[in-house]
Amino acid sequence: MSLVCKSFRDVIRENGAIERIDVNDGGEWAGRGYGNKDKYVYQPDRGGNGLVKQAGMKEYSVPYIHGAVSSSTKSLLFLALTDFKQFDFRNHFNPLVNEFERLKVVHLNGCTQVEDDTLVLISQHLDKTIEVLYLGGCTQLTDDGICAIAKNCERLRVLEVNFIPMTDKSGVAIGNHLLNLEALYMRDNYLLTNETMRAISEGCTKLNQLTLSGCIRLKIEEVSLTMKMNDLVMLNVWGCHNLQDSFANMLGGLENLRSLIVAECHNLGDDFVKGLCENTPNVHHLNLRYLRKITSASLESIASSFKQLYSLDVSFCVKLSDASLGGLLLDLPGLSELRLFSCTQLSVDEITTWWTRAITTDRSCLSVLDLRGINRIPRGSLGFLTDANSEGSFRPFDDFVGNYFTRDARWMKGVEDFLGHKAAGLLRKESFGFGAESYSSSHGSRSFLCSGIIDSPVLVSQAEDEDDVVGLEI
Repeated sequence: MSLVCKSFRDVIRENGAIERIDVNDGGEWAGRGYGNKDKYVYQPDRGGNGLVKQAGMKEYSVPYIHGAVSSSTKSLLFLALTDFKQFDFRNHFNPLVNEFERLKVVHLNGCTQVEDDTLVLISQHLDKTIEVLYLGGCTQLTDDGICAIAKNCERLRVLEVNFIPMTDKSGVAIGNHLLNLEALYMRDNYLLTNETMRAISEGCTKLNQLTLSGCIRLKIEEVSLTMKMNDLVMLNVWGCHNLQDSFANMLGGLENLRSLIVAECHNLGDDFVKGLCENTPNVHHLNLRYLRKITSASLESIASSFKQLYSLDVSFCVKLSDASLGGLLLDLPGLSELRLFSCTQLSVDEITTWWTRAITTDRSCLSVLDLRGINRIPRGSLGFLTDANSEGSFRPFDDFVGNYFTRDARWMKGVEDFLGHKAAGLLRKESFGFGAESYSSSHGSRSFLCSGIIDSPVLVSQAEDEDDVVGLEI
């Protein structure tokens, strides 16, 4: 027996135990293990009794994770310690870094005990293998650690540094050295300036995704984004308050741009939207949330230019007319998601009018419509959103919209897969304890988000972060 144990130990030391460790995955990689305990999650009680305690994934102890990592240094490819705040990196991780031979993906986001010395060791010993590194929320990190990673780990394809108080020293290092980056997430790095943006736009030429939300000191219109970033598909500048309308001209060379988020960039107005339509006509997803300067003229520009638009968010934009929304839906039958949260200027009669003219047609692909927060709409006033009758059917709505529940929801295959049930599912109700009802359709998802508008449950697709969301899922 001792010989068998010794042989097994030698095999583990030579080849490693497992290839993947994820502390948030209660799957097969670790089983139950010694020192583990059930981690319970709280979910809405279907019986209406509020939140109930349900068994969820396993919660792994520090000794267990340390043992699993130390036994897998030769084999480990993927290591996710996300939000594992109790893990002592200085004692349990740093001594092992020089033993990793194949580690490519490391998730340390939310690990508040990570310090610069850990990143220095990663840069010294994992520089030939690491390709993905998540560091968001590691608030003890400084420029020293980020610069060490940037200067040595040139194979990195994905880097997340959200919520880290780094400066342009780190930003410039990223732009100058991480030339193979395909995705860069820099959220709420509020100390960064145009110096960082200039280095990234010139050096990170392979970027597909770039997030700069909350980087409030950036004035990107002074930096040419089009210089070499021709592969950029997704750009998120949410909350970059210094952007001006001329920012649209800087996006002209981004031929592959499909998703643009400029929410809460309060200085942007109709001229920005007009310029955007002229320079980037291939956008599929556009988020203009909280751009209070834009008017119906912006919707007219969007309707005439963005013929491939799938998703539009104009929540809190209170200068848009009902007529322009109706025109938008008629001109863009392929639009699948329209969010009008807190567009308080909308009225009952006009909503009913453009709904009748645009959404009820067979050409419409609309799958998600958000009408929450429209306080001018009294309860029970939208006739096409009515409660199920005594037979459990939804006949008034179906009569108003026509074959709404049986035609395809052509937004994306994932929507269809999510609700791929028979129309008979409309008769089935499930209470989630917060006033919601659930229904299913045959081909796809038709969803509507409202709040405090009607007596019956509101048509809803997915619960969102906003409060007071109740609804149906269709």
